[in-house]
Amino acid sequence: MWWLPAGISIIAADLSGISVMGTPAWAFKHNLELFWHSVGYVIVAPIVIVVFVPFYSRLGLYTAYEYLERRFNLAARLLTSLLFLILRAFHTALVVYAPALVINLVTGFPVWQCVLFMGAFTTVYTTLGGMKAVIWTDVVQFCTVILGISLVFYTSVSHVPGGIDAAYQAALAAGKLQIFNFSPDPRQLTSFWAMLFGGIVLCMAPLTTDQAILQRLFTTKSSADCRRSIILQAVLIMPVLLMLYLTGTALFAFYHYNPSRLQGCALTTQFSRCLRSVNCRRGFPV
Repeated sequence: MWWLPAGISIIAADLSGISVMGTPAWAFKHNLELFWHSVGYVIVAPIVIVVFVPFYSRLGLYTAYEYLERRFNLAARLLTSLLFLILRAFHTALVVYAPALVINLVTGFPVWQCVLFMGAFTTVYTTLGGMKAVIWTDVVQFCTVILGISLVFYTSVSHVPGGIDAAYQAALAAGKLQIFNFSPDPRQLTSFWAMLFGGIVLCMAPLTTDQAILQRLFTTKSSADCRRSIILQAVLIMPVLLMLYLTGTALFAFYHYNPSRLQGCALTTQFSRCLRSVNCRRGFPV
């Protein structure tokens, strides 16, 4: 695969419905302090390029777990593969359930039908098209998400009396634009230091050991293309996440000036419960 779609696919693999729904929800309820965990991607990228890309390239692997079998034994490979499948099973359940509630709100279809449709559709195209289909649909998904959140941001701000200036003042007065928290208190959930060091750990793990990410990197034509994909991911992820956070801030400003729009929705409680249930996904609590 070409490095450009492979790099975008890496971002899309982490940019699930949980992130798209949970990140603006966090900014809506709190502030922008959580954004700094994304710096971990920039810090980790050179380490991955210098240490892990040459390592995996020399071995010519299809999965990271093949190395464990070569280094230790088959039992080590099977155990880590099983742990990966269990983790992804729980993650996928939440990733599918969260947008299923949104589809349910829009279409009125039962949630179980929405889940079944998404699961069947993605299973079919993955089976027929393999990794190439997965990567190119990830590119389409990424573009769709960027377009969607851009429209939400624009629509929210344009419906605020006074436009972006009024939205900025409302968010500022409510503390929604707070982005720096240099408190050394370890009990501070979103202090800069917690976000920085925690972000490094959270970003290092998938880029170096998670098969969902590595299988995309392994499809690139060369080590040079693999490095380009990682650099592209590190460059794009921060502005994408910032856009998600600012969308939540824009939504706060919209509902601040249009409080009646929050009333009268029978499924608001269910939707909020879903967002709370999918917290803690890669640092995006709700």
